[in-house]
Amino acid sequence: TTSQLTADRSTTELLRKKGQRIGEEAHSPSLDQLLTEEKRVMDERKLKKDQAYQDKDALEKRLR
Repeated sequence: TTSQLTADRSTTELLRKKGQRIGEEAHSPSLDQLLTEEKRVMDERKLKKDQAYQDKDALEKRLR
């Protein structure tokens, strides 16, 4: 019947979309990977900031 065909199409479409989402999840980074990358970036920023303060202190000492 027409209503059964419509229901079958709807089910097929839902399954197709669900499959796409599962595929996208497989290619997306995990939360642990994102947190690790964020920590790495923050550590790099801290190192650069610390180095800038050391450079500033060294320059001030030379100017005295």
